[in-house]
Amino acid sequence: MRFSSLFLPLVWVTGALSLKSGKLLASRPKGEIQGEPLDKRMYFLDYMPQFNFIPCACAKCGTTAMLNFIYSRAMGHDWPYSVSADHKDIHNIFAEWWKHVEEPQFELVWDKDRQEELMNSAFSLAVIRDPMERLISAFKSKIQCAVGPHRGDPGREAFVKQLRELQGLETDETCLELTDFLEALANIHANGDAQYLNDHFLPQNLACFYTY
Repeated sequence: MRFSSLFLPLVWVTGALSLKSGKLLASRPKGEIQGEPLDKRMYFLDYMPQFNFIPCACAKCGTTAMLNFIYSRAMGHDWPYSVSADHKDIHNIFAEWWKHVEEPQFELVWDKDRQEELMNSAFSLAVIRDPMERLISAFKSKIQCAVGPHRGDPGREAFVKQLRELQGLETDETCLELTDFLEALANIHANGDAQYLNDHFLPQNLACFYTY
């Protein structure tokens, strides 16, 4: 099955994105370690050999929606699981639930020469999001103080601590108000330290578009 028949409708599903063939476009950082500059982080490609396709979406840029769409087109049915009930996460693209006829859908490509080859021959797609919407989403998901039944990310305290440390502050805060979050980001950008941000707050031009 051709790539275009599988994934071209994604243009209308996700909204703002860039789609190119034969161009150096997408790579994403594996930035679990806070404070590592971009040139020290490990970069990889998620490649789908069956479709000669490289998708990329930065953190809080619609990754879940993109993967749901890709899963439905590649597997022939919608994502049937729940993280809470089935303990199966769609983001775990190398798990057994992403396999089709015992074959994995994705190949993790670390080798730089192989990446260069694929980026000049495969279809690559980068999903981007309105920067303000993305920041609000990241704030609500990772930083915001608990509101009603919404308890926030279990790692919220670590996110806040990392952000404040990058800002140059010591803190015992476990969450932030929106104005404090935005002020912290403004300080970090003004100091030229945006490249050290966690992936959820990292500028989009330093994610999928950084290496290529």
